[in-house]
Amino acid sequence: MLTLEGDRFVEVSKLSGLVLVNFWGRDCPPCVGELPLLQTFTQANRGWTILLVCTDAPQEARVFLQKHHITLPALKAGANVVALMHAAGNRSGGLPFTVMLRDGQILKTYEGGLSEAELEALRRAGSTSEARS
Repeated sequence: MLTLEGDRFVEVSKLSGLVLVNFWGRDCPPCVGELPLLQTFTQANRGWTILLVCTDAPQEARVFLQKHHITLPALKAGANVVALMHAAGNRSGGLPFTVMLRDGQILKTYEGGLSEAELEALRRAGSTSEARS
């Protein structure tokens, strides 16, 4: 995937450690609602990488993220976003969709907007998976 600026980005499957990949769109109320929670989560959990995969045009996404003070790394999914989500387990193609990975392996997926409690459950699941390794 590419960054919103068009730079090349490391393949998500090759990132080490705990990673949350969040597929979102600016016209999706649950997506918009969880962005500040994801921003707070990344500040409180420095061992995690959080990537936002935008379904909007890059310029629109950049403006939206700046306006809402979201500084998480954002990627553009390209034309295959539905296929990409489907391959990760999202059968409906709906947004938002979040994938939790550890060392490139999918641990959990979540369809729908994440709450603070659900993010805490993902954090605990990540800690548990680290303890088992």
